[in-house]
Amino acid sequence: MGRRLAGPVRLQNSGPNWYARLTVKPSLRPIAGCTRLLRSLGTTDHSIALQRWPEAYKALEQELQLRIQQTNADTQRRRASIRAMLPLVWDCPQGLTSVEWTENLTGERLDHPDDASPLFEETWAALDAKRPLSLNWPELVNLHAEAIARRRGESLSQSWFKAARQAVSRVIEVNELPDTITKEQIRSLMEQLRTKGLSDKTVSTQLGILQSLIQTGIEEDSLTLATNPFRSVRFSASTKEQDRYLPFDLKIQLPLLLTETEHAWVFELLCTTGLRIGELLNRRQGDIQGQMLVIGRTPDWKPKTKSSYRRVPIPLHLLGHMKDLIPVASPGAWEQRLRPQIRNLFDDKQLVVHSCRHTFKSLSRKVGMPSDVSDEIDGHKKKDVSTISDHYGDYPDEVLIKWVDVVSKEVRSLVYGSRPQ
Repeated sequence: MGRRLAGPVRLQNSGPNWYARLTVKPSLRPIAGCTRLLRSLGTTDHSIALQRWPEAYKALEQELQLRIQQTNADTQRRRASIRAMLPLVWDCPQGLTSVEWTENLTGERLDHPDDASPLFEETWAALDAKRPLSLNWPELVNLHAEAIARRRGESLSQSWFKAARQAVSRVIEVNELPDTITKEQIRSLMEQLRTKGLSDKTVSTQLGILQSLIQTGIEEDSLTLATNPFRSVRFSASTKEQDRYLPFDLKIQLPLLLTETEHAWVFELLCTTGLRIGELLNRRQGDIQGQMLVIGRTPDWKPKTKSSYRRVPIPLHLLGHMKDLIPVASPGAWEQRLRPQIRNLFDDKQLVVHSCRHTFKSLSRKVGMPSDVSDEIDGHKKKDVSTISDHYGDYPDEVLIKWVDVVSKEVRSLVYGSRPQ
């Protein structure tokens, strides 16, 4: 569970103005060069500050990302330069010591052996052994992304890059160089992640990303490893029954959700259409076409799967709410507002925002919606047809609208009985 965002804050010795504040995670502070980022909201009025805060916080997130990207780019440029120069140094007549050559290559002056940076030590070892400079984890992320883009013809999603950065920040704590990772270190990483409270499924996902990075490095001849050590360590995990997300009970929990929460219309929309919350919050005004919402990629977001690219019918009485919401200044902050509304109402870890998607399945079965129509609306991969026939034709918008209207009427009936709302 992510840390709850504090919203606007006032700072000591900084006057009465409100600020947006982003605290940098400890693992990112050496890269970002700071512990926190601030931005004045330009007001002493708390209500105005609340309105300005989401956009300001998103700007701070972008600033942090730019800092990280800039630092990583600078590091990668230095490493690329060293990697290109090393073979030339090997062939040079001896005239300088290994330390002097390393100082020239890295641009660092070594006054004492204890002052050597990781890059200095790595370059020194590569020079002494007359071997190429190994790829580091961030470089391996970029290599993997480039390889996947060539293979698929499209780039990986921002959510993947976010997950990859998390995995890399954690593996660096046990080993900074992919070329030297061992099974023992992988097992140590597994224990560290579990100690931090991560579920077995999350640990499996993180290690799966690292395994893919190593495999790409081997296949691209960019690592000297003969085999992938992650393949020798078992880390797959299935979701335990007590950790599975549940649908809301249609008779008791669904009416409470749609009458006792601040943003009931959002939950109603998710339950009626099977939309993922990320799909909704990453839309633009142009994605609303009549009564249909087009789910496609944006410059900084990508649908989860190929079947997630689709047109979703929206109940007419919810269209006005959507037009006021979209576009969202900060999707992450908006999602953070929704989570506690469910948690405070039910206090059950199996009931979350994603439970709305499961509830749509319950509702679609209750009203007799054909399973292939349900899959078309919520973007699930169809299991009842062949791979080839699945690519022929789509359901007309009016068919999808008709069935969502049926679900919507059922929801309104469950919540309000026969009274029109």
